[in-house]
Amino acid sequence: MNAPDDTLEFTGGLVARLPEPADFGIALAEGFARRIGDLSRRAGAPAAAARWAARAAFAA
Repeated sequence: MNAPDDTLEFTGGLVARLPEPADFGIALAEGFARRIGDLSRRAGAPAAAARWAARAAFAA
């Protein structure tokens, strides 16, 4: 699996550095966090709030 170009800055590019079995879970977490951030922005949240929503989603 290749890391996407638009990885979230707070993950530190974990997908690119981990071996194949581990990167799948991180990739799912990054995708979920990215989607939550996108939905927050689409709902009209300020950029900082969307960033925090994505960070919280990644932590979950």
